[in-house]
Amino acid sequence: MCSPITLCLAGIFLLGSFSALAQTPASDHALDSMDKLAADSLHNPTYKIAIESRFPGGSHAWAKYLSENLQYPKKAFRKKVEGIVVVQFIVEKDGTVTDVEAVSGDPLLREEAVRIVKASPAWIPARGDGVLLKSYKKQPINFSMPK
Repeated sequence: MCSPITLCLAGIFLLGSFSALAQTPASDHALDSMDKLAADSLHNPTYKIAIESRFPGGSHAWAKYLSENLQYPKKAFRKKVEGIVVVQFIVEKDGTVTDVEAVSGDPLLREEAVRIVKASPAWIPARGDGVLLKSYKKQPINFSMPK
């Protein structure tokens, strides 16, 4: 049973994650095997992410983290505001979370969604071509009133 101020999770939408291509320097050997056109684009090399960044322990651990730490904003609770807030952020090569921003959702819920992502423990960074990569994520967080 959830207290009125603690978020009751009726459903957590975990399918909204995505990542972009990540940046890391190319080796000199890679330059030797590329044609001129490709070599000109190496000022900002990209590698495809093979393994997405993720919360330690996976989606079940993320849901548990949210249920134990997310607090329903008092003003939103009083006004009976519910909904999904989509938070975008970067998972750095060391797993730290940076550039956290709510990109959608009710303004009364956004601050708490950003707070909870910023407060999360280090994530497991993305990997590609055998190296750790910076990745971009979008994570929906569902705020649902206790029934």
